[in-house]
Amino acid sequence: MRYYYFLIACIVLFVSCGEPESTVTLKAGYNFAGIRSITVEKVLDYLRVQGSGAIVKEELERQLKDLGFKIVVKQMAHDAIMVCSITEYNERRTQPYTIMVEDKGTGKDANKSAYEAADDAAGVKSTGTASIFDGPVTRAKEVNYTDAYVGVKLRLVDATTDKTEWSSDFSYSSLDKKVALTNSIKGALRPLKKTLKK
Repeated sequence: MRYYYFLIACIVLFVSCGEPESTVTLKAGYNFAGIRSITVEKVLDYLRVQGSGAIVKEELERQLKDLGFKIVVKQMAHDAIMVCSITEYNERRTQPYTIMVEDKGTGKDANKSAYEAADDAAGVKSTGTASIFDGPVTRAKEVNYTDAYVGVKLRLVDATTDKTEWSSDFSYSSLDKKVALTNSIKGALRPLKKTLKK
């Protein structure tokens, strides 16, 4: 039974990862070091997910503070405006996975987990192709896992010129909604963080 849980953990780790794609636009010659205070515009909810905009805005403001920016309301003097659009906000995305077991004719129970069956029939390797061996392949278990997927697009607008000086987008999936949200914003802000360090 412990091998079954190990298999589930491996599947979860494999599929629970961030999307590495990020698009960044940066205006050459802009003085990012001169930005001290930022106002974050209201973030609109994603489709019919009520409250998603407020949740994303709160996390964005927290991470901007961590980068050293002062967050102010729009009525106060500020150097830049951060505009955020939610490109994806899926709190529960269910993915089905089927575990297949090959019975090599040893008389063992074919309804065991894939790892237990592999241990019983020494030499059987997990490959993802069901037709490598001669024995019949049976469906051992259907596993559903649920993850969250969040994507954001950010634009930094100069308060004086009203021109976009920087933009970035990033998406992230995780089994935990908070992790997906935190890492999608962190991924989108990473290029700005690198720019500020220059």
